[in-house]
Amino acid sequence: PTTPANLFHALRRQLNRPRPKPLILAAPKWMHAHSHATSSLADLGAGTHFRRVIEDGDPGADNTRHRATHPGTGEAFSVPPASVRRVLLCSGPIYYHLSASRRARRVRDVAIVRVEQLSPFPHDLVAAAVGRYPAAEVAWVQDEPKNFGAWRFAQPRVNTALREASGRELTYIGRPPSGTTATASMAIHRAELRGILDAAFA
Repeated sequence: PTTPANLFHALRRQLNRPRPKPLILAAPKWMHAHSHATSSLADLGAGTHFRRVIEDGDPGADNTRHRATHPGTGEAFSVPPASVRRVLLCSGPIYYHLSASRRARRVRDVAIVRVEQLSPFPHDLVAAAVGRYPAAEVAWVQDEPKNFGAWRFAQPRVNTALREASGRELTYIGRPPSGTTATASMAIHRAELRGILDAAFA
């Protein structure tokens, strides 16, 4: 989960299940101290629940929605859905890199959709989210190498959802396959991350 509220709801949902069921959470430690990984109290209050998918501007889950409009004019930073050229699907902390880069580059025609639950995969919500952007290409973005992370699991499932929604095919944006999960060099890691962000908003 990319928000404290969604983590809270995932744990609460797990405790309230009528029968025991395994729960696996892949949560990097750096997100616990990340300044943008916050939630408002309203997102934990009555009538709220775990969000399997979080779209840009989702009023009940998007913890960056307060930065979705110009503070002076109130004008939306993003273009209308029909004019969006690319939808970026992601899972986990890469979202915050994508969100910050989109804002810094002043990109208005790229939407970001967070897949907060990988299994069972939310086919219905992914299809609905992508369906809101009829002219957009769709890409999966991840920070991990191609042979790690969620790509291999998510690719066939997202493609199934895309066929149901629009017949589009999913493309991959991320690190190339690697024999290790980390480069052991912060300079190389940052250079590769810059390459991912450049490809995402190209």
